[in-house]
Amino acid sequence: MEILARLSLLFLSLLVLPHSANAGDTLTPSKPLSGNRTLISPTGLFALGFFTPAGTNNTYVGVWYNNIRLQTIVWVANRNTPVAAEATLFISRNGTLLITDSNSTVIWSSVISAPLNNSLAELLDNGNFVVREADSAHRFAWQSFDYPTDTIIPGMKIGVDFGAGINHSVAAWRSGSDPAAGSYTAAIDVHGDPQIFLRSGSESLWRSGPWNGFQFSGVPEITSYRQLSISFFFVNTKEEVSYSFLSTNKSIVTRLLLNQSGKLQRAVWVWDTEQWNFFWQAPGDQCDIYAACGPFGVCDPDESPVCDCLRGFTPMDPTKWALQDGSGGCRRMTALDCRNLTDGFVTLAGAKLPDTALTAVDMSMGLDKCRETCLRNCSCTAFAVANLSSESGCLIWVTDLVDIRRYSGGGGQDLYVRLAAADLGAASGGHHHSKKSTAVIVSCVLVAVFLAFVAVGCFWGLRKRRKQSKSLEFIDARESILLLNFIVIYLVLGNNNFHGGRVMGQEEHRDSSCELPCFQLADLAAAIDYFSEENKLGEGGFGPVYKPKFDGSAFHWTEK
Repeated sequence: MEILARLSLLFLSLLVLPHSANAGDTLTPSKPLSGNRTLISPTGLFALGFFTPAGTNNTYVGVWYNNIRLQTIVWVANRNTPVAAEATLFISRNGTLLITDSNSTVIWSSVISAPLNNSLAELLDNGNFVVREADSAHRFAWQSFDYPTDTIIPGMKIGVDFGAGINHSVAAWRSGSDPAAGSYTAAIDVHGDPQIFLRSGSESLWRSGPWNGFQFSGVPEITSYRQLSISFFFVNTKEEVSYSFLSTNKSIVTRLLLNQSGKLQRAVWVWDTEQWNFFWQAPGDQCDIYAACGPFGVCDPDESPVCDCLRGFTPMDPTKWALQDGSGGCRRMTALDCRNLTDGFVTLAGAKLPDTALTAVDMSMGLDKCRETCLRNCSCTAFAVANLSSESGCLIWVTDLVDIRRYSGGGGQDLYVRLAAADLGAASGGHHHSKKSTAVIVSCVLVAVFLAFVAVGCFWGLRKRRKQSKSLEFIDARESILLLNFIVIYLVLGNNNFHGGRVMGQEEHRDSSCELPCFQLADLAAAIDYFSEENKLGEGGFGPVYKPKFDGSAFHWTEK
């Protein structure tokens, strides 16, 4: 009987222990939380309790994934005020959360706007720890989602709530064992067109670019994450500016983390290997670094060197540029001429838009009105469409264009950069455009050689046919050579003003139906010395043929 009694007592104790460690999902004034007790969300996804980082005696109240073996903290209440020993979490009757030490000294407390009458705190299934009236399930007096630490989980926001006066930002842990706020922070800058900035203190390290209706301008790969059943939301109203995401597949556990090294990382939990897969981070490469190529510079990680100048600009410091240091940026080749309205625009396609902190935003404008407004504003340096999903809205830059990146493999959007008329057809002072021009010249020479063989073949073929038919006109070698000269002149002149971007402005007024280069009669007449006999090569079936004198400048060809 004594043995049976002991076994019964042991069985009862085993039943009691799990119950004492799990306090459900609710905290009330009469049921504080202490020791190894935890709150578990309704479906068991999240847990709230006390944890002590390895190598320390400090105690914190935090939220972590309950069903993941590797403890991953997603929120910390008292990150900057640890408890040296045992701690207790209370909720007062008016709704204030309190963390006390073993001496009942308050170490941390929450702030609510108005006292409650019958308060409770609850851990929701999305990981949000909320304070509310017992009879009001959806009106929160306080919530942990308003105060992120280093992690954003589905349903949590990063941004600004203007009505409540709350800035939802994240700060990295100081170290792996110290959750106190470190120097790295990520927050939305609401000035101009809002964008996420990653900073170390006051130094900008990376920015997302503005939201363009589909994704952040500087994070084009975000659209591919929808295969993970992740939906993204961006709110920009008078009440709030925020970015958030949700996962519609409950089996996919994902989070956005700012780690102690200053990297913003997106991770998904792999159930098979029981590890976090960090599949994206920023900064991710050299071109992700803020202003890597300075004002009016463009960064392209697929090129070497990575920095180039915008078309119509030249390196500010050619010596440093030659040493592959483009951080000094670029300067204009020709000053703008706002007074005479002769300026135009060159299009940089696939671009991460420049820093928009000081841009003017007007969502009522279309592209044409935006261009006109920029052209009439002497301070305007560029413009772009604000919302690609609706193809509306206008962004106007009135300062230097900083932190531009080019996406050669897709992504980004069109940026219209203002240039003086003289530079609309000019090649950039940078390195990459000269390589493209060289490639075109080589291609033209190869085509010319090919056509030369065709011309010679035609010549000998016609001579052979002339022997068979007296009705054919005699075609001599000189006319074939003249044909070849025309082909070479056409290829060289037709590509003399090659540029790797579309041009808006003065050039957009040319006849778009003319796909071949057009040469003006006056220029042609000057090139052949006004039909001088000294320039006459001879006469063919279509009249006299003259040899043009080409001095390297472009002229427009037309029929006489």
